[in-house]
Amino acid sequence: MLKLSPQMGTSLLLFLTFACFINRSYAQELPDINKISSQTHSSIGNLISKINKENPNNITKSAIVSLNKNATSLLKTASDRKVTDTAYLRSLIALRSQIDGLTKIDLNQIKVSELNAMATDYSVKMNASPPGLSQQLLTGVKVTVTKANNGTSGYMVKASYMWDFDSKNPRFAFNNPTNNAVRVLAPGYYMIWLEKDGKLVESREVLIGAERETKQEIKF
Repeated sequence: MLKLSPQMGTSLLLFLTFACFINRSYAQELPDINKISSQTHSSIGNLISKINKENPNNITKSAIVSLNKNATSLLKTASDRKVTDTAYLRSLIALRSQIDGLTKIDLNQIKVSELNAMATDYSVKMNASPPGLSQQLLTGVKVTVTKANNGTSGYMVKASYMWDFDSKNPRFAFNNPTNNAVRVLAPGYYMIWLEKDGKLVESREVLIGAERETKQEIKF
């Protein structure tokens, strides 16, 4: 189990509290979980129909089956729990939008790795907030950079979903340079990276919340 310093724990607690307040304030701007679920099932159904129609033997078929299975399980649990958290809903909306976009491009442009990454994202969310848990899990993430066992500051921390990794257009930016970079993220499959002077220095694939932790430290 990861042990955090009292200072880090206090910082993450304050950040989580503030984030939850903001989430409640703006939750009304987003569609509810039932609508997101319905839209996602529709998008996946359209993608399956596209594959079956254009090339039923395409290698993407098994990947979309896995994606559909994981999405169905997670969305049922989220709907039953009546999820309202803004960060969590936005992550589901982003997934649905990405899937919908795949229905509008040529089949040969769809990457199996992208479908598998989305399936993994749904799976991590499911593991982080299984049936029986009273509410969805969010994780306070702290990123540190170590060099010769000493903290090294000055790196900017960025993140995107693994299925949408583009260092030029990150989905998320942490609030401070390392080693005080903290941010609350919904569970999922992410690419997190360091930048120095606008250039990518190092990146890492990370499963956020996979162990149902509410605080997670990532060391580079």
